Amino acid sequence: MKFQKINKTMLYIIAISLILTLSSIITYAKSAKSEISENILRLHIIANSNSEYDQALKIKVRDEIVKQASSLFSNSLSIEETKEIAKSSLDLFEEIALNTLKSENCSDTVHAEIGNFSFPTKSYGSVVLPSGSYDAVRIVIGEGKGENWWCVMYPPLCLVDGVVEMKPESKAYLKENLSEEEFSLITESEAPEFEIKFKLLELFS
Repeated sequence: MKFQKINKTMLYIIAISLILTLSSIITYAKSAKSEISENILRLHIIANSNSEYDQALKIKVRDEIVKQASSLFSNSLSIEETKEIAKSSLDLFEEIALNTLKSENCSDTVHAEIGNFSFPTKSYGSVVLPSGSYDAVRIVIGEGKGENWWCVMYPPLCLVDGVVEMKPESKAYLKENLSEEEFSLITESEAPEFEIKFKLLELFS
């Protein structure tokens, strides 16, 4: 009887420990994803379809948008300022995209908007962002049923001639606005445990 009581007590202690551990993981996951997403503004371009023609058009639109956005946001000093510039530039983005399509004899419509959208886990050079909801500028070509392309507008990780790279100032911004653990989570993409961490983020948030 005494042995059974000890076993029950041990099981009770283990159960409580597991509950507390899971609670801690859930709290961390929610906090980490929130902090990361609040400091990121993404660019999302969706093709009309998955045909070779429409996918090629998407890339041409991307190149023109990235080229224009590089100068638009070059002097932006904060994510708030970048979002305001993006909001006021939606008509310009649509115009750039439409002109690009017209130059290729395409009459598809274009819709640009800024909002909060879901993204899968994605790597940008040396930065890996967990899946989740992020604020983004979204540009939809035609029916928007094709594969999409995305990058990060702020801090600028993609607005350099269409090449993804981690600028020193972008890295400094992330390091300043994220905790040391959160910063390590998204920048140490070669670490073997990063996939496990992301799975925990996805599972518990």
